Amino acid sequence: MATIIPFPNAMPIPVRGLTKQECNILDAEAAGLIHDGQATGVSIHNDGQYMCVYDCDGEPYFIGREEGMCYLFDYEETMLAKSPRFEIVLQALDKILKSSEDARL
Repeated sequence: MATIIPFPNAMPIPVRGLTKQECNILDAEAAGLIHDGQATGVSIHNDGQYMCVYDCDGEPYFIGREEGMCYLFDYEETMLAKSPRFEIVLQALDKILKSSEDARL
């Protein structure tokens, strides 16, 4: 008899680059930040290899994945967050952009 292996429910996480779903989530999050005045734009690069969210000064914040880890870098290439979970890096971006907006007030 053969062993039946169930079909995986979730898409595997790539070693490099963001998934289509993660790009869509980041795009929606950026739209909310833009609406709230905490960001000015979002862009996707190299077919989802990484994405940029631009703060109120037009400075980019890069989100991507290398060797299974998600990263958040600022425009000076300083690592701001690192996690195997995309959600953690997204939360870090949200807090950074909100705190920079609060500092302006």
